[in-house]
Amino acid sequence: MKKVILAAFIIIISSYINEKYAQTSSKKVNISFDYTKRAGYSSNQIAVWAEDNNGKYITTIYITDFTGKRAGWTYRKQSLNNWQKKANAANMDKKIIDAVSKPTPKQGKVNITWDCKDANGNILKDGTYKIVVEATIYQDNNVLYTSVINIGNTPNSQKAEAKYSKAEAKDIDIIRNVNVSFMP
Repeated sequence: MKKVILAAFIIIISSYINEKYAQTSSKKVNISFDYTKRAGYSSNQIAVWAEDNNGKYITTIYITDFTGKRAGWTYRKQSLNNWQKKANAANMDKKIIDAVSKPTPKQGKVNITWDCKDANGNILKDGTYKIVVEATIYQDNNVLYTSVINIGNTPNSQKAEAKYSKAEAKDIDIIRNVNVSFMP
């Protein structure tokens, strides 16, 4: 009987240790872009999030403080409106938003790192994912940069493609040269 209890105890402890260490990963995705600050009301807002290959939202990686922590999106509806819908911002846990909210970056090259975890802190399985970078340029002018990245054992990188809400938004874009790279 003691051997059965000891064996059960060892199995339980082993499962706990394996689960604990399974949540540790050195896999990283780096998102980089050139940022140019623009003057004006309702501008310079940026969100970065991950989706699965089918476009299902996984997690917010980064969001500017005004829209995120200070809930600017609740009274400036045009601010990061794609992120609002995709992340279901109205029902998102404030602690999660606070954790990824950062000040608007300084002008120049911006680097953001994602630890390949979902909103609950679980490491994602290897596979193909989308990284989306949205910027509210000015008022209702915005841009979505989308890149597909493979998370696995092989480094890879991709230049993101832009989709503008209006033709004139391209001429006043606040972010350019969006690149996404994965390092195992």
